[in-house]
Amino acid sequence: MEKVKISILVKIVLDLAYILIILTSFFVTIFSYDERLSIYLSKVSDTHLEETKILFPNYMNQMCIDNEATFCDYLKYWQAAGIYYLVFSSLSLVFCMYVLLRCSLRYADKDALFSVKYDLDWYIYPTLGFFAVFLYIIISGIFTTEFSYEYEGLTDEKVTIEAGLILMIAAFLISFISAIYFLVERKKFEQKSDLEKPFLKNYHI
Repeated sequence: MEKVKISILVKIVLDLAYILIILTSFFVTIFSYDERLSIYLSKVSDTHLEETKILFPNYMNQMCIDNEATFCDYLKYWQAAGIYYLVFSSLSLVFCMYVLLRCSLRYADKDALFSVKYDLDWYIYPTLGFFAVFLYIIISGIFTTEFSYEYEGLTDEKVTIEAGLILMIAAFLISFISAIYFLVERKKFEQKSDLEKPFLKNYHI
């Protein structure tokens, strides 16, 4: 039974790490542009403005008065990418916490109180996490778009990857490892203690 609990504990640690990394990515810089703009999921930090961080709509109201199409399009893409990431990653957190609760109950030999017949939920949050990162990268275009535009002092074409994007990718990798780990160790998760067996004849994890 000790080996079973160790396997469950590893899964709990992986899921906790995923939750922590995702939550951290919500508040740090995803990438920077021209060493002047720092892009967050829902905000922009511009060294030429007094406000430290400004929501995308407010920033675009200030910077797109003359409808500078190219630069404003970049902003719209970055805003949309952040929205998609927030939606998909938040959903993945919900499923991850559900899985974490099941693992915790299983570790405490209390899963008879929280058992279901299907295990698809163990793989849902890694899938949502993948789409969150994939959609952010594709919509923002940070690896595919040639950012070449001079506007209000923005002359550098260079996009610099910051901690936020690294955390996004790291979170997905951890969720993938966690799903593969469960797939490999699944039989251990299904083992029941002698105290549980009378109560769990009709249940499956």
